[in-house]
Amino acid sequence: MNTAIKSYPANDLEMYWMRLSEKVCASFSFTDEKSRYFLNNKVAKLIGCLPKIAGTKTPERDGCSNLAVYIMSISVTKQFYHHNVYDDTNVFARLQNIMNFNGGDQDLLQKGMTLLALMMVNDYKRDKEADKDARKYNPFTANSWNFNELRDQLLIDYEKIESVEIDSILTLSECATLLWEGR
Repeated sequence: MNTAIKSYPANDLEMYWMRLSEKVCASFSFTDEKSRYFLNNKVAKLIGCLPKIAGTKTPERDGCSNLAVYIMSISVTKQFYHHNVYDDTNVFARLQNIMNFNGGDQDLLQKGMTLLALMMVNDYKRDKEADKDARKYNPFTANSWNFNELRDQLLIDYEKIESVEIDSILTLSECATLLWEGR
């Protein structure tokens, strides 16, 4: 098992997240209530902090850009980010827009993105019937993906790398129950 070498004191990562999320919230003109919600959103925090954890060359830019796309995927422009048949080719296809990293530890980036993919897969599985009723495309309803095979492979990939920082933001068990929108 490969172990991540970089380690940030929890307080440093929290301070980084506070600074980044405050700037992002101001950029999107969030209300105080929406800012508080965003600050506590574990999905947003992982997306924003992953470039810092992985040591990309431009972590603030990478985190801010990826968060902007994430915010658009859960707000007014949400329908543009829904899964479609073209996203079935690869479990990471739909996540490509939040995978903009300028260098960094590829193993740590992969671990973080694999955790987000696991969360997305669990979300699709949970929403299978509701999506069918709403006529919303779902790769499991379309029989394009096999849940057990996909989940098992993602779990294998996730466990290859250890990262206390990533696990401190979003745990494996949380990714099975949290929704993409962080609720």
